[in-house]
Amino acid sequence: MPFAGPRCLHRGKRKNALFLYASSVPKWAIDKAIQSANRSHCRSKRGAVAWHRSGAAIGFAHNHLPGGFWCDQSDRCKAFCGRTAVHAEQSLIVRFGPHLSGASMLHIKTVDGAAVPSAGPSCLECSKLILEAGVAEMWLFLETGWTRYSAREFHTATLGRLFPEEESASRYNAFGTVPY
Repeated sequence: MPFAGPRCLHRGKRKNALFLYASSVPKWAIDKAIQSANRSHCRSKRGAVAWHRSGAAIGFAHNHLPGGFWCDQSDRCKAFCGRTAVHAEQSLIVRFGPHLSGASMLHIKTVDGAAVPSAGPSCLECSKLILEAGVAEMWLFLETGWTRYSAREFHTATLGRLFPEEESASRYNAFGTVPY
């Protein structure tokens, strides 16, 4: 079922509490994404969780250096982490790809162990893989609260943010491809 647009679910009034006004995102998924993000050795700690429509967990992941490489926690290592790390969403897709068709995915960023708002869809590599894996919806915690995107909306928002001068979102034709 296509979405009319991103839907926001705002944060509650309780201090540091992340809860929803709808049951679309299971609380366990938010908690698991935060736990996963906090396991990352990267400077920017990110976590991702995927689940079936039934609410059953598929898997979880955090951002990390690719296999065979390790971080010594030095400033030098952390300075390159953003360019060399495998993103949480990428790790989740690599590990659970065949099981993600029609699934929901949640991405979260943490600072000092607590969830903080993301700036919005911005990684072209992740948005392409999310589309290709067949993920049905993507959830991000933004300044306005939890926001749900269809995979196509997520990719289009990423293109619009990365290439605003190109008006990339408006360049898609009815088949979802960019005409030459």
